[in-house]
Amino acid sequence: MGLPTTLFVTVGSGEHSEEWTSRFRQAVAEIPEIVEAHRMTGSVDYILKIVLPNVEDYDRVYKQLIRRIKMTDVSAFISMETVKSVEALPLTVLRNAASQG
Repeated sequence: MGLPTTLFVTVGSGEHSEEWTSRFRQAVAEIPEIVEAHRMTGSVDYILKIVLPNVEDYDRVYKQLIRRIKMTDVSAFISMETVKSVEALPLTVLRNAASQG
């Protein structure tokens, strides 16, 4: 597909207002290279999954994001290899839990 590079980007917001959250969600929605965004517990506020043709394109996406929203910490991690990726949900776990309950 021409998108061999996957990055995971952690975001620290420094702010947790409804206004910031709304602007962040809008910014993420407007950048097509961001294919997943997860709000997290712990020391990281969000993790973004970004797919790109090459790692050099990350700077372009990063600049789009920082133009739209203020963040206190942004760290990018390049995926070197996908070890496991499945689309199906683990429904057998639900069936086993139901039969034990």
